[in-house]
Amino acid sequence: MSEERITLLKRREVEAAFFRTLMRPLLERLSEDELREAAGKALCRAAWEAGRVAAREGDGLEDFKKVVSSWSEGGALEIEVVEDGPDVFRFNVLRCRYADLYGKMGLKEWGTVLSCDRDFAFIEGFSEAIGLTRSETLMEGGSCCDFCYRLKKSR
Repeated sequence: MSEERITLLKRREVEAAFFRTLMRPLLERLSEDELREAAGKALCRAAWEAGRVAAREGDGLEDFKKVVSSWSEGGALEIEVVEDGPDVFRFNVLRCRYADLYGKMGLKEWGTVLSCDRDFAFIEGFSEAIGLTRSETLMEGGSCCDFCYRLKKSR
């Protein structure tokens, strides 16, 4: 039996379908804000752990750039690299099929919780030496997702 690898986009589709199935009964017991908070915490914890796993191959900025390329598999993201140096990796996401997916599934307003918020937790799990800043996302109506990963200054 061969091992088949699924793309991150397909994995997010499966997770979102499962989440959508759970939403209705959960919203009978929780407010929407409570569900957002609980789901966000759980997904960020999973993202942090995924970052730890990804760091097993190396936890430097160059190693991280390889991880970013996996996020784009299957045309999931259209990325424009803005700066690629030894201490910084900045890029803009110009098209996001994750956002498209959540919209088609009727989960557009949940897209930030289901995907975007994970980015910060992932990099924290991946490396304490790399920080992330981002001022806008396509998911929230921005013109792009402006990622800036930078090595933190040693103190």
